[in-house]
Amino acid sequence: MARPAFTKSNKPATQRPVAKVVVAPEKVFIPQMTLAERIPSMTEVELNSLLDNAGRFAKMNDDRKQAQAQELIPLLEAELKVRKSQKADLAVERTKATAAKRVAAKARRAKEKAEQEEDASAE
Repeated sequence: MARPAFTKSNKPATQRPVAKVVVAPEKVFIPQMTLAERIPSMTEVELNSLLDNAGRFAKMNDDRKQAQAQELIPLLEAELKVRKSQKADLAVERTKATAAKRVAAKARRAKEKAEQEEDASAE
């Protein structure tokens, strides 16, 4: 008896879904974002890399690339500065939260110890 041909989805070839071909319209407008518009969505690593590249381009002899780099550098530096201050603020908040947890834990331990001593003296 012959085994049926199976695909990766473990379904017989006769049960596989048929691919549908969708034809896109000829003129589809996809708005392109500039680098300046993409800066807020970039990671810190991407920002630092772009800043390094912009610094290199700013020193080039190509006027167009040099002008674009000169335009991007202040935006990148400002975004990195904002993110650095946000990180510092989060670190301060985390430190305060940790300190509050320690104080609460210390108070709880002191209360438990007092209750144990009270129970021991009552016996």
